[in-house]
Amino acid sequence: MFSIIFLLIFKRSRKALIHGTMVLGISVIPLLLVWLYYAFQGVGSSFFYWVFVFPTQLSKADYYYLLAPSLGDIALIGPAYLPIFFLIVISLFFWRKKQQVWPMVFIIGWSVALFFAGSPRWGMHRLVPFLAFSALAFGHILVIIKKKTYTITWNKFVVFIFFIVLVLGFIRSFGKFIFVREKNATQFWGNEYINLGNFVSKEIGNDEFFVFGNYDYLYFLFDRKPSVLPWTPMFPWNGKVVGVQEAIVTSLEQTKIPYILYIPYHKNSRFYLDYYPELLGDYIISKYTKLTPLPAGGWLLKRMENE
Repeated sequence: MFSIIFLLIFKRSRKALIHGTMVLGISVIPLLLVWLYYAFQGVGSSFFYWVFVFPTQLSKADYYYLLAPSLGDIALIGPAYLPIFFLIVISLFFWRKKQQVWPMVFIIGWSVALFFAGSPRWGMHRLVPFLAFSALAFGHILVIIKKKTYTITWNKFVVFIFFIVLVLGFIRSFGKFIFVREKNATQFWGNEYINLGNFVSKEIGNDEFFVFGNYDYLYFLFDRKPSVLPWTPMFPWNGKVVGVQEAIVTSLEQTKIPYILYIPYHKNSRFYLDYYPELLGDYIISKYTKLTPLPAGGWLLKRMENE
């Protein structure tokens, strides 16, 4: 929407209107088609809730969603982003005409917005959209510098400084990416998962189960659809969204799933970030009993006969 408004304000022409309509159509039409598909399936309201309503509840600070980058994260990405600030400062000396200023205001504005949009819950992958606009900014600024500098020596100097800063930042960031491995990163289908999968196959067989805590990828490992809906990983920011625990408890009561895999996110603690979904947890404790420990930590629970 910001792109369309920018086009209509600063490029008041039929061509801008056509481009704006195309951008809007590319964004909106697929979403409408998907919503119509789910509406015909009878779950249009659920689709609207999970796509539009639920995400708005995730970013509240009291849901533990916010996670600032550490000093190590900042030190890691800092050198790679120095060329951006370098080129922006250089370009300020060459902006003279309005038609040169507004495209850069647009691009830099988007870059900054996308950078901070990825910051509330920190993760390198959330900065990827920012790269597209920063690349456009690089190209535009270099064109401005080229047009405004007439000596070969000055052009070479600018390119040389930019190249040095970019290479140094790239080597540092790329080296960290390759050689520094995040120990807590999820390893899909690693030995821990395989051992847990074998355990579930032996102890549960083809019976239904509900994953209360970590390792909800087991549904995919066994190629099953979760029988307890709504399915959502019980991270703190999901479990504290109003109505989610109540809906899961209702589903458990209706389906009476025979087994629950209780696997805390961190051993010797309650749940991730010391959060425990009490309403759901109290229901499970009252209806299920411990059967046997799980190889990944936690317990296999079985529903009581009279429940």
